[in-house]
Formats: sequence, structure tokens, C-alpha cells
Amino acid sequence: MAADCLASGIRELVTFAVGLQREEGNVRAAVELPYSNGVAEGNVTRLKQIRRAMYGRGNFDLLRVRVLVAPSTGAAGEPHYLTVPTPQ
Repeated sequence: MAADCLASGIRELVTFAVGLQREEGNVRAAVELPYSNGVAEGNVTRLKQIRRAMYGRGNFDLLRVRVLVAPSTGAAGEPHYLTVPTPQ
């Protein structure tokens, strides 16, 4: 497929093929290995949603409280809450 894209002479396809060839190992690993960064990405998305909802409404301390008490979903799809030890 990459060879066909390179031979096409179409600039966008050539750029795509060069990128695939450069990242071939990473692309193969993403397709073949069972690992995923889905949990981390889900948390990033959740934090971004909270931050957007908080825009212009308070300071970092309020944002921190909202992040710590905001529900997220567990492995079974049930909501669970982050537990953070309280400072002594």
C-alpha cells in the first residue's frame, strides 16, 4: 500500500506513505499488541470537561475539589470516586 502511494505522485498520498514508513514499528505495535492507553485518555477527557465547565469560575483550589469528587466509571461501568488521602 505504501509503495502504491509513493508511486502515485500525489503529494498528500506520498506524505502519508512516508509517515507510515517512518512510524511502521509504532503502527504495528498499536495494531498487534494488547496494550491500550484508553484509561489514561478517558481520565484526560474527563479532566478537560471539568476544566471547561469551570472556566472563569474560581481558582485552582475549587478545580482541585471538583476533580477529586467528580465520578468516573470503573471497570464494570459503575461510577467510582477517586480517593485521595487528606493532608494531616
